[in-house]
Amino acid sequence: MWGNIMNTTFRFVSLGLATILSTLVGCAAPAGDSDDVGGGAGAASAAPAAPKVEIVEMKVTKKATDTSFSDTMTECEISGNYAKVSGLANAAAQAKLNEALQPEELRSLEKDGCEQPFTFESSTKVILESPVVLSVERAGNDYYAGAAHPNAYISVDSFDLQTGQKLAIKDVFSDPSGKQLAHEVVAVLQSGNAEQKELAEMIGEQIVENPEWMSFALTRDGVQIFLTPYMSHASFALATEPVTLRYSDLRDALSGASPAASLWANAH
Repeated sequence: MWGNIMNTTFRFVSLGLATILSTLVGCAAPAGDSDDVGGGAGAASAAPAAPKVEIVEMKVTKKATDTSFSDTMTECEISGNYAKVSGLANAAAQAKLNEALQPEELRSLEKDGCEQPFTFESSTKVILESPVVLSVERAGNDYYAGAAHPNAYISVDSFDLQTGQKLAIKDVFSDPSGKQLAHEVVAVLQSGNAEQKELAEMIGEQIVENPEWMSFALTRDGVQIFLTPYMSHASFALATEPVTLRYSDLRDALSGASPAASLWANAH
């Protein structure tokens, strides 16, 4: 069951950063220790084709076994869509990835059936589709019979297509705790418009103390971050827009020595 707003927890494995970045910018990482990424440093290698990503519609309804929670709700209803990947060379990675992309509520309903009535709606948008990384944005809402109010969530994730697992902060940023990234995000909010400054004042300290509340996705130009802490409805409404940090502004925060950091900084 989702929390009153939501809590995003990261469980990931490492992915070779240089491999990801070279694919994102359409070139191979230059050989040697040089920071220079211009002037033909390193020959471009043929990248594998990106896998096929399909958006699957879902509509499932089951009768609840316990209707004591509400006089009107008698069913569990799931609707919306989710992403499904095919064409990966590693069948085990593909199965793991597709399990992660499918809503947990759908898997639970199919496996355990419906006890407490609820409604759940979810949608997925593909942010980045490359041969080695898939980034998605997922949004939705739910309501469980007897609860005081519905819940809403929005998050982004990036997946390693070689292993099928999500990328963690520790896989991408030099500070594995995420606190440096959190400071970068709060600084962007503090220099933004009135609503962003208000959000920084409301939850800036919470984000720095709880970097796991952030969800992030790699894009072709930078890192997209959603702030998803447990917080009041007012501040959640302000936090539904992502914070985008461009690679060129994150050189010191990125994991790995050059030339990987240079590739990030020069991504386009």
